Amino acid sequence: MKRKFLGFRLKEAREIKNLTLSDIADYLKITKQAVSQYESDNSQPNQNRIHELIKFLELPPQYFSKERPFLESQIGVPNFRKLPTATKSAREIVKIKALWFAEATYTLKNYINFPSLDLPNFNIPADVYGLKNHQLEEYANALRKHWDLGVGPIDNMVNLLENKGVFVSRFNFDKQLDAFSIIIDQDAFVILGNVETTYFRSRLDAAHELGHLILHSRLNLEDLENPIIHALIEKQAFDFGSAFLLPHDTFRKEFLSLDIKYLIELKKRWNVSIQAMVMRAYSLGLISASQKNYFFRGFAPYRKKEPLDDEYSVENPTLFKRALTMLKNDKHQYIQDIFDELAYDDNTIVDLLGIDSEFFKAPKINFSDISIK
Repeated sequence: MKRKFLGFRLKEAREIKNLTLSDIADYLKITKQAVSQYESDNSQPNQNRIHELIKFLELPPQYFSKERPFLESQIGVPNFRKLPTATKSAREIVKIKALWFAEATYTLKNYINFPSLDLPNFNIPADVYGLKNHQLEEYANALRKHWDLGVGPIDNMVNLLENKGVFVSRFNFDKQLDAFSIIIDQDAFVILGNVETTYFRSRLDAAHELGHLILHSRLNLEDLENPIIHALIEKQAFDFGSAFLLPHDTFRKEFLSLDIKYLIELKKRWNVSIQAMVMRAYSLGLISASQKNYFFRGFAPYRKKEPLDDEYSVENPTLFKRALTMLKNDKHQYIQDIFDELAYDDNTIVDLLGIDSEFFKAPKINFSDISIK
């Protein structure tokens, strides 16, 4: 039975590869209007054109007939950090990649029991204007208590999120965007960037996105596109993330000096950037505004690259690598069948799931013993 060609799949593949309608039309030697008709499901390409699209877009045949495993109404609104500066096309590309990542997790759930999502409901006020600073501190402390983390440094922020049921990926995307989070169906996703980041900054990015998941899951697109609301929720997420990584009771006892050598040692302990620690100290009233400003004037040469930044690699997600290793070692599963079910090209699967190309090697054939009669 012939499977239906799904127009939205063509549109997403085109946009994720940063191609225009004209690019597709020129390759197929048809009009832009004809391509648009394919994307809107008003007409179906013939088999020859489908084969041409497969070749041009470098995607497997089953991609174009793969149904979405969740409804459009189940896709939440992505919390983009740099919404005012990011272009619409840049936002659309990473949103599509996030949807593909979510689809991949749905497929892998058929084979792996992943950790259940453990984001407690703190009865957060729906009105973001009603969220006060002391409440952000309380929510951050309550989450640490709920997850039994104590009040010391967090060893690995990305692995923590994965252990608590949040699906995490790192994308190579436009430098206008550095991280975002989204709820799809009942699952939470955090997408971190690889461009112009460091180990220390990226940990706060992850905690920041955790803040959005805890605080802002009920906001709609209209809220996020309001520049005043967007600026407010970004500050709230930053403050939550800082409070989560640098808990009030412990950090205030340890932040004793603005001396750079002392701050470097503190950075080693808490694994948070010096600039973020100084801002946290200011928010806790440990230093004055004039002290903060004086420090940052002297710290100007290190604003983009702090001491220690080159000595640490970013935290990478490991959940899917571990899951696929388990499946690869299971004699009852042929991992290439699972990759075929994902319906993406190999490079996309590597990018989405953070795995090695080694997974795509065909299994070694062990020859049976033979002998002369």
